[in-house]
Amino acid sequence: MTLNLNDLESLQMKSTGQAPAAIVYEKAFNEVVNSLPKWKYDIMVNHNDDDPSWDRVSKEVVKLTNELAEERFDN
Repeated sequence: MTLNLNDLESLQMKSTGQAPAAIVYEKAFNEVVNSLPKWKYDIMVNHNDDDPSWDRVSKEVVKLTNELAEERFDN
């Protein structure tokens, strides 16, 4: 039996309940957050929505996550 890409995506969706793109973005987000310096990691994990440093760091994380995920889609 041979699976094509559409079959694989369908299987991923059924097994995780998430679309394949969501899985790519989630993995990218986790990698970005885990690679942050400790002080930025602490801001992300123990965030306070009213803290300006959380706003800056979270925007940086979103940008890096998007870049990493889009790079993976291109490959």
